[in-house]
Amino acid sequence: MKSTKYAVQLLTVALLLFLGLNVVAQTTAEITFETMDHDFGKIKEDSGPANFNFNFKNTSKIPLVISNVSASCGCTTPEWSKEPVLPGKSGFVKVSYNPLNRPGSFNKTISVMANIPNGVQVLKISGEVLPKSLTVNEQYPIDLGKIRMLNNNLSFVRIKNDEKKTDSLKYINTSGAKVVIGFKGVPAHLVVKALLAVVEPNGTGYLVVTYDGTKVKTITRDEFRQRLKDYGRQRTAMISCMTCSDTVERYGTWDNDPRRAVQREIEWECRWRNNDEH
Repeated sequence: MKSTKYAVQLLTVALLLFLGLNVVAQTTAEITFETMDHDFGKIKEDSGPANFNFNFKNTSKIPLVISNVSASCGCTTPEWSKEPVLPGKSGFVKVSYNPLNRPGSFNKTISVMANIPNGVQVLKISGEVLPKSLTVNEQYPIDLGKIRMLNNNLSFVRIKNDEKKTDSLKYINTSGAKVVIGFKGVPAHLVVKALLAVVEPNGTGYLVVTYDGTKVKTITRDEFRQRLKDYGRQRTAMISCMTCSDTVERYGTWDNDPRRAVQREIEWECRWRNNDEH
């Protein structure tokens, strides 16, 4: 009798567990995609957005609801089935990738949030963007009138006071006539020369710049630290002086005319630097 009662209790517990699991299973839908990743292959940078539809089917017995879809970067825009997808029916997640200004290989992820186990399904896209053909103005963006420069920055990084370093800048003549390149006002510690002084139309050349550290006035670390301290004290005094009548009359205060007040600070700093050099 006891064993029969015990068996009935076990059967009841097993039945309750089965029913509980069945109830839990019914609270989440099941989404089945035709593919989880897509390779766009090679696409042109200026060909416009590349699109792909990740089609799926609701293989559960309850409606599938996609609450949100997000991409790993702003270059990828998703769209998706906004209405609940009934059991046995199909839906989509459309992905649009914008290749403009993104040459090279790419790998992106798209997260699909829905009433599915774990709450999220991750899709992947990949491909390679072939760079577009650049115009002359795009290749040489720095406009100097008759010539255009590839860039206007020289990277000497760190130079010791007993060494020299050389860097170059590329240019092109876009004027339609011969251009003679010369220089004026070059500091003593710089040597600037054009490898091609007379440039034919559409011709290119290089400006070569040498930085001579031996001709630059240097200071010791302690002198530099003291200069920073002096600069801070004088700057504080100058800012405090902004309230005096003469300064207010000439430049205004920080509150009523901050631009002119900044001009006062710049003029002060230039005078301080000039006095420091003499």
